[in-house]
Amino acid sequence: MNVKKVIYYKDELNDEFSKADIKPRIIDEKYKYNKNPLWDFCSLIIQNILSMPIKVLYAKLKFRIKYIGKENFKKLKDTGYFIYGNHTQAFADTFIPSIANYPKRNFLIVNPENVSMKGLKTLVEMLRSNTNTRKQKCNEKFFR
Repeated sequence: MNVKKVIYYKDELNDEFSKADIKPRIIDEKYKYNKNPLWDFCSLIIQNILSMPIKVLYAKLKFRIKYIGKENFKKLKDTGYFIYGNHTQAFADTFIPSIANYPKRNFLIVNPENVSMKGLKTLVEMLRSNTNTRKQKCNEKFFR
C-alpha cells in the first residue's frame, strides 16, 4: 500500500519542508552584497561559462526541455522582466528559467537559507541571487 503524505502550509513565505537544518541569516540593510569589477567578472564566468553547459545538458537529457517563444525575450531586451519558475523540481528549478533567458544574465530571488549554507554562500551569491526579503531598503541595495 502506497501512503502519500499530505503537507499543509500555515505560512507560505516561511514554512520549510526540507529536512536540512539551516539557520537563516538575517538579511537587512546591513547585509553586504559584493559589488566590484572582479566579483562581477567571476560571477559572469561561473554563471554563463562554467554552469551553463551543465544546465543545458541536464535539462535536455533529463527532461527533454524545449523552449517555445524564446524570441519574445528579444523584444524586451532593453527593459526589465520577470520569469517565474514554479518550484516543482529539487534541482532543476534553480536553472530552468536561466536557460530560457541565456545569454542575458539573470537575477534569482532566493530565501535567506540559500545564502546561509556554509560553503555555498559565495557560489549562490555569484549566481546573482537576491535574498527574498520584505525590506525595501535591502532590495534597493542589491540592485544598485
